[in-house]
Amino acid sequence: MKLIISVLLLFLTLQTFAQNDDLRKMIRFQNKYKSYQLEDLNEANYDSVVILSIKNMNIKRVPKEVYKLKNLQYLDLSGNCLRRIPNRIKKLERLKILFVSQNKLKRISCGVTKLDSLFMFCANKNRIRSISSNIDLLDQLGTFELSNNNIRRLPSSLSNLENLTKLSLKSNRLNKLKIDFSRLSNLVYLDVSKNRLSTLPKNIGNAYSLEVCEAWGNQLTQLPESFGELLSLSKLLLHENKFELFPVIVTKLNRLREVTFFHNNISYIPNEIGAMEYLNTLNLSKNKISTIPDALTQLNYLDFLYLSENKLKYFPKVLLRLSDLKSLDLKENKISKIPSDIDQMKSLRILNLSETNIDKLPATLFEMLKLQYLYLEKDNFHTKVQEEIKKKEGEVYIYFK
Repeated sequence: MKLIISVLLLFLTLQTFAQNDDLRKMIRFQNKYKSYQLEDLNEANYDSVVILSIKNMNIKRVPKEVYKLKNLQYLDLSGNCLRRIPNRIKKLERLKILFVSQNKLKRISCGVTKLDSLFMFCANKNRIRSISSNIDLLDQLGTFELSNNNIRRLPSSLSNLENLTKLSLKSNRLNKLKIDFSRLSNLVYLDVSKNRLSTLPKNIGNAYSLEVCEAWGNQLTQLPESFGELLSLSKLLLHENKFELFPVIVTKLNRLREVTFFHNNISYIPNEIGAMEYLNTLNLSKNKISTIPDALTQLNYLDFLYLSENKLKYFPKVLLRLSDLKSLDLKENKISKIPSDIDQMKSLRILNLSETNIDKLPATLFEMLKLQYLYLEKDNFHTKVQEEIKKKEGEVYIYFK
């Protein structure tokens, strides 16, 4: 049974990569055609130029030669000082990939929306405040990246980009996410982290192809009911929000492999968490958790568990039954004792007990064959005791912090 599930996990990983069609297209471009630099254009046959890179040259205007490249399909203008993209860019009718990240753009020009062959557009780290209402003219667009800008509102037309697979809006100024996800059925990756969102759209569950959802660094306190319909979701990052309860609806998503809820205000873990059978990484650090439910032992594929900076007073005995766990972080809890049968955790490689009250170590700790890294609180051990512990250091690297 375990072999079957492992194979299925591998299939899900490969499926995520396979669905990123834009990435594969870009790689094919780079392998198939010669890449030209600006200085190469003096001697080049303009009709043969398909890929042009003018990165990190501090240019303030798009060179006029660019508009003569009728067969140009890949243009990288990243890392310059461009304040606008002229409407003349629409002359590049065959352009499919456009990078303009790390410039000084304040808006997306109308000329860009006329590039109807465009399937990848990246404009991260600019000063963009708004998106043209004609953005839906880019009906082939698959990847749309606008992270680290000053966007406050999204045009309703954004929801018409039916071929969109990746949408990145991280680090903007969005208070609301006005997107009709019922039209974005091909969306695989969504990043709306570090905005000012207090809610997610009620119809987000209609994005049934979604595999990665990053919404950390917002003001979220709960998830909409439809979130439980995102059955393809494998990665969910919701740390640094305002959750006081672990959303039970997340436990319905049994394909999830990575979940982060660190730096919230969660006080307990629901028993329903046992249904998340494929979960590999669970980060619940910086919360108010004082107990660990037995249901956690049902997570047979859990490798990484982070519980630092919580309210744990005792080493949770239930963790001893996680025989496949590889990394356990209990840093900055009030734990004072390690159970003598800790050697039941046969797969444990990393154990972080720094900033706890532990001042004694059971002999069985040094009999754990796979343990490689052990972190302890320096102030809890006298110098001589530290030296004695260090003498036991063999295959285990011991760090006093």
